[in-house]
Amino acid sequence: MEMDRNFFRDKALSEQLVFVDGISGSGKSMIAPLLSSLKSSELWMIDHIFEFSLIMHSLGHISGDATKTLIKTYVDLNCYNLMIGRNVNYRPTDDSSVQKNQLKSLYDKRRGSQDGSIIEKIIKDTKPVNIFMTHYIFYESKPLFEALGDRLKIFIIPVRHPYFLVEHWYNQDWDQRMPNDIRDPSLQYKYKGNDYIWHVNGWEEIYDNLSKCEKAIETIDRLSIDQKKIEERFTADEINRIMVVPFEQFAVNPNNFFEKISHILGTKKTKETGEVMKINNIPRIFEKGFINKQKEKLDYIFSKEDITDEYHRKLRQMAEEYESKYLEGIL
Repeated sequence: MEMDRNFFRDKALSEQLVFVDGISGSGKSMIAPLLSSLKSSELWMIDHIFEFSLIMHSLGHISGDATKTLIKTYVDLNCYNLMIGRNVNYRPTDDSSVQKNQLKSLYDKRRGSQDGSIIEKIIKDTKPVNIFMTHYIFYESKPLFEALGDRLKIFIIPVRHPYFLVEHWYNQDWDQRMPNDIRDPSLQYKYKGNDYIWHVNGWEEIYDNLSKCEKAIETIDRLSIDQKKIEERFTADEINRIMVVPFEQFAVNPNNFFEKISHILGTKKTKETGEVMKINNIPRIFEKGFINKQKEKLDYIFSKEDITDEYHRKLRQMAEEYESKYLEGIL
């Protein structure tokens, strides 16, 4: 009888891991550079292997042990490569570049340094914080929590008022770009003869009957954070490592979040932190009535589109729920 062959990885290099995951336009690119500016933090990075493995697992195409093995392997591979200055982004206009994150001098030095087994000792001694950005895979991330255990210190989820997220999704035309732009790596699948982006799984018939603006509203609603779903899918220990960060609150008063994050990671701000905050216009002051102005902007856009009363109501309800939950003291 042939024995089962289960993949595994029982070794670990990186012990301080942070994931920043959220919907496009929610503030990931504001938070990640600030995390990278903290003492002992590495350059934040996007490695699509985490998204792809979790998505394929959620759709039943990769086993749990294979998914967890890929996650464990790639967090350590990325940790090692960063420590020797390998595969580092030097494109100055990229948000994830060493230049944009005020880390060029650090990685310039590393490119000429030793590699090999000495790096393992350096990692164990310095305890670097590795930061990874992903795109709205939180509800698929259970295997990531299970694979990394206590090594995953924080799973940060930026959230933002739905009026801004819906406009961003609509203006970026993601429902057309993701399946048609050859440069877009978003995973797709075939179902009943049609092609779909992975996040439409389970509501294809609804999706097919929506207009462009209705798809934006429905997608943001389905991808948004729901406390009930969190409690159903994650253990109490895992929930303790989930940090929801409202864009508006972080932008106005980032110090509250810095204190929490620094305490968890055992780190602190550096001189680069202030520089990155200036680049990202943090902290900032929102003009009075900024939510109402955004609503008027959306109303104008949607006045020219095909949208039912049902979706007008849905968007208003999404806005009201967000405001009551996250915007106390901001509005």
